[in-house]
Amino acid sequence: MGYMNLIKKQKRGLSPLIATILLIAFAVALGAFVMSWGKTADITNEFESTQKCAETSLKVGIINNMPQIYYGGEGNNGFVEFTIENDGNQEIKGLIVWVVGERETMISEIEKLQIKVGYPLTKKLSYNFNKYGEIKKVNFIPKITINEEMITCAKKSVEEERITKLD
Repeated sequence: MGYMNLIKKQKRGLSPLIATILLIAFAVALGAFVMSWGKTADITNEFESTQKCAETSLKVGIINNMPQIYYGGEGNNGFVEFTIENDGNQEIKGLIVWVVGERETMISEIEKLQIKVGYPLTKKLSYNFNKYGEIKKVNFIPKITINEEMITCAKKSVEEERITKLD
């Protein structure tokens, strides 16, 4: 029996008080590290881009109650022509045109353009009817620049399904 008491006396462990203090110190150190790391994140650009995108607005040109989106040609020699207007408060510097066909989707990015506030843009794009099929709808997604960085305003996209075929 004396031997068992000797083993019990030699076993040492952390008391609950010391363990609690160590856990609190670890939690405080971890919290301080996370807080200092979070301060280095630059959220001003994200806030500014959200605000500027909110001021961005496009609409498809309308004449005689008809959207100004046309398609024509056939086979590999097809085209899509459209007039889009900037009716927001932010100048548009780029445009993503997303044409949904029966078979596939064509995405065309138009960079280095300028649609001033209140102005229209008329553009003609090549379209391959053999590859994509008949056009079902067209989406326009504006792009703006903030601090010389191009930002896509996906939530400000405009969709049109009424597309006129030119003969």
